[in-house]
Amino acid sequence: MKRVLRVLLATVVTVVVVMVVVPMFLGDKIGEIVKREAGKLVDARIEFSKLDVSLFRHFPQASLEITDLDVSGVGAFEGHSLVAAERIELAVDLWSVFGDSFEVEKVWLRRPSISALVLANGKANWDIMKESDEEPAATVESSTDEPTADEGSLSVALRSIMIRDAQLAYEDRESGIVLSLASLNLDLSGDLSAAETTLSLAVKAKQICFKSGNEQLVDKLDVAFSGDVAASFENNSYTLGGARLEAGGVKAKADGTVWLDDKGARAKLSLDCSGNRIGDILALVPAKELQELDVDGAIGLVAHLDGRLTTSRLPSFSVELSLDDVKMRLPEMPTITLTNGVATATRERLAIESIDLKVGRSDLALSGAVTSYWEYLTADATLGGSLKVASTLLDANELLASLGGEGSTADTTEHSAATMAEESAATTAFEVPERMNLALDASFDKVLFGKMDISQLRGAISLRNRTLALDNLSMRLFGGAASASAKYATVTREPKVSLKASFESASFRQTFEQLEIMQQVAPIFEKIEGSYSMSLAADMAFDEKFAVQPRSINGSGELRSGHFKLSNIKALDMLATAIGDTKLKAIECQEPTIIKFAIRNGAVETRPFDLRLGKTRLTLSGTTGLDTSINYNVHVAAPNNVNIDAKVKGTFASPKVSLDAAKTVETVLNTLGVDSSALKEATTASREDIVAEAEKRAAEIVELARKEAQKAVDKVSNPIAKIAAQAAADKLIKEAEAQAAKIVEEARKKAAQ
Repeated sequence: MKRVLRVLLATVVTVVVVMVVVPMFLGDKIGEIVKREAGKLVDARIEFSKLDVSLFRHFPQASLEITDLDVSGVGAFEGHSLVAAERIELAVDLWSVFGDSFEVEKVWLRRPSISALVLANGKANWDIMKESDEEPAATVESSTDEPTADEGSLSVALRSIMIRDAQLAYEDRESGIVLSLASLNLDLSGDLSAAETTLSLAVKAKQICFKSGNEQLVDKLDVAFSGDVAASFENNSYTLGGARLEAGGVKAKADGTVWLDDKGARAKLSLDCSGNRIGDILALVPAKELQELDVDGAIGLVAHLDGRLTTSRLPSFSVELSLDDVKMRLPEMPTITLTNGVATATRERLAIESIDLKVGRSDLALSGAVTSYWEYLTADATLGGSLKVASTLLDANELLASLGGEGSTADTTEHSAATMAEESAATTAFEVPERMNLALDASFDKVLFGKMDISQLRGAISLRNRTLALDNLSMRLFGGAASASAKYATVTREPKVSLKASFESASFRQTFEQLEIMQQVAPIFEKIEGSYSMSLAADMAFDEKFAVQPRSINGSGELRSGHFKLSNIKALDMLATAIGDTKLKAIECQEPTIIKFAIRNGAVETRPFDLRLGKTRLTLSGTTGLDTSINYNVHVAAPNNVNIDAKVKGTFASPKVSLDAAKTVETVLNTLGVDSSALKEATTASREDIVAEAEKRAAEIVELARKEAQKAVDKVSNPIAKIAAQAAADKLIKEAEAQAAKIVEEARKKAAQ
């Protein structure tokens, strides 16, 4: 018995010694063989510091360990490491070595790193396999059906893969794509040798970055995946059943199948992201504009994908989006509240069932559909669509103030908001985007813009060919009704606007108060009580700061009014003083008045029009300049055919009125039958008389002038005509006295000779 025990002990010791010593001697030898044989297969340098074989480390499993592996490129990739690993370890079922199934129980990779590189010429650093120059071996027919020693069927069964702290870097210098992740941990278990199996997979990747060109699409994103995958290796299909995904703070559940073939991948997947906070989803987008956005609210999102995955075409997909009271806040911006949002997106169209939101005081309801949006974003397609937008209140002052006013806040007062809106509107020109064909049906109950209070705004808005068009807009404005069509085009560097508008029963004073441009081109509106109707067609250009270039305004129009009052107008006050009729200081016109005007180079040219005050008629015409300068002709036609002409120049604030006295005197004399030329001839005929005769004749001339002047004044009863007649009489007397003095002087000169 002792002998048996000694033999058994000796055998065990021998086996142990062999299991310890043999791997020690074979490790280096195996390492040299691996390097030599690998060098024959790949065009790369393969180095490792140690290859260790152990029969004890994972007994009853044998283990193979490679330390400090490095696979680096040659030639164009000289010095660039493709694969490196601190430690690679395999655990093999020791007894399977003696069978026909080589079972690898586990594979561990510790701190591996992969650095993939594509050069600008398209050459990739992982394309390292050498082309074989050997001819295929000739087939040797066996005389028997017995399998040869090399014909045994050997299968490799892999049970588990574990990766810890892996790093990945991918750079494609041809396309400009850069992908990296700082840490990857993976646990995969299952029978990878079976035709069909269930794989248990858990992956965690940290700090994923993805950049395309200069655009950072993903920035330091953490991603996790866990779940079971039903794999069919014969069909190359992998089915997910309730797999869990997590990206950043967003959680989702995935179901479906992925098929792999020589053309790539085909998938039919569903993704349910319901129950997430919208702020977590927006945080996935690395846009700087969203960094200061504070968002609160839940989102429901279910996506379906069906088709082949390629780099050039997106497979069919659909996304159902619902948003159950979302609030978004940005510094110096009104709070945005999304009370309801339901939308569905497919590859072909984005359908908005309903989106209801509030921005500060403003509310918007949006519905409709957009087509070709994906091709618009990724290619050169035109974005099409038809939308409807409605609002009970759109406070453009608040919105513009928050967008452009420095230091503006959401609680800005109405006056300062309007002022800031005007300043903001003049900061930069809005450029209509290219490749758009959008139609918008607008319905706004109330719009606040600048000082304008617009209600019942209805009409169509379109974006097409870099032009924003407003078609058949109708609204309540300036106390009346208005309709307009306009085009805003940014085809050239300077935006251009063409406008056609009509107003019915609009208030003069409200127009002046609410429309800033009227304070420049028609300041007289401030002094008019009453209403008007007007048709207008005009073209104008804007500069790069979105300010109107006044000299570019050209157009024409017609203003009509049935009853209005003018008062407190300096030009009329001065005209009334000049002709001595205080009634002109306040004019009330009760008859229809039509004023036709043209706008040339920004100046308003008014064609002659009449104002009737009882039996007196005023005819006015002239221009108002860009600097509010005025140059008007005024003709007063009083009863008994007495006419007065005047000119009004200067500005509305500081006018200058002058009467055409010579023309007025001539008119009065002709009206009364007095011929001043006859008086002049009479004085000329007596120049050769003696001084006494000259003095007598001179006295007669002056007396005749006074009598005729008095007759002219006495014949007139109308106050305006009487004033004009008196002015003419005084001028006639002065002229007669001057002629008489001249006659006497000439006579004395001749008498002295």
